[in-house]
Amino acid sequence: MKEENSQALSHFQQLSDQLSAAEEIITEQQKKWYQALIKENYHEFEVDVDSYLTFSQAQQFFSYKNWRKKRESIMI
Repeated sequence: MKEENSQALSHFQQLSDQLSAAEEIITEQQKKWYQALIKENYHEFEVDVDSYLTFSQAQQFFSYKNWRKKRESIMI
């Protein structure tokens, strides 16, 4: 039983490390997609819709999520 717990803990740690690495990659990609699509001018944003529409659904989701977060931080 103790060995099974040790294996489960090791597996959980591996998954946790992989999740952290994936989160870093996604965060970096969000920044790149945001920079590719959005032009900021003070508190105004201009979105390159044509480029946005060429993105996959996942890219669109994360780009929009990042843009919205940035917009909300400015409006506060």
